[in-house]
Amino acid sequence: MSAKLGFTRATGLSLLPLGAFLLGPALAAVGPDDLPARVLLSVLPTFLPFAALVVVAAVTYNRTRSPRRAIGLTALSFAIALLGATVFLVAVWADASGS
Repeated sequence: MSAKLGFTRATGLSLLPLGAFLLGPALAAVGPDDLPARVLLSVLPTFLPFAALVVVAAVTYNRTRSPRRAIGLTALSFAIALLGATVFLVAVWADASGS
């Protein structure tokens, strides 16, 4: 049972920076018009993923007391966020160019 819980926690922590990156564009798409687009589309996707990576590292280290495991999960989170952000941006650029 604890192995499943650990896997679920690690998966959630790994996806946290990607979710933080996508929060700004998601709010811009469904949010009210009075929210500034500059904040939603540039500031949030820039700072929230880095803050999420800090949270991933801190939570993992606090839970395991293993710097190696904390760095490994943080690196995995960074890779997932980078891949997801790249796919998202390529889709947005393709849509904007009309391809």
